[in-house]
Amino acid sequence: MADLGEARTATRRRPGDQRATGTTLRAVQAQTPHPLTARQTEVLLHLLRHDRPGYDVLRRQVAQAMVTRYWFDPSASFDMEVVAGVPTDLPDGMHADAEWGWTPEGEPEGNLIVWVEAGRLAGLEYAVVAEEYPNELPDVGLIREPLPGE
Repeated sequence: MADLGEARTATRRRPGDQRATGTTLRAVQAQTPHPLTARQTEVLLHLLRHDRPGYDVLRRQVAQAMVTRYWFDPSASFDMEVVAGVPTDLPDGMHADAEWGWTPEGEPEGNLIVWVEAGRLAGLEYAVVAEEYPNELPDVGLIREPLPGE
């Protein structure tokens, strides 16, 4: 089992740093900007399901979010933009970052981190600890908080 303390968290990229390339299953994803996919929407709403300050505003932003670019290929991590709606008072940075994606075999795959900038959803990072980098976010049924000692 991978050591959860050794997550390879990439430095947050800014627009224009590097655009995703490739022709794998990224046909729709290469057409950026584009609305969130059903899986992206489901995962974001799952990560923001808790009753924490500002999360109600972020949940409302999910419906208006547009993916602006993927971090690299293959990558499930992406930047997004929300232009309309009211911003939250949350500070810039990582939020909803205590959840882990697991493989169907029960191995940790990576940490899911929601990024906020200027009160708006700005990115979803899937910081992977697995051998192979997944090109899709995990199914919501495979996302959970790690147990103590995991």
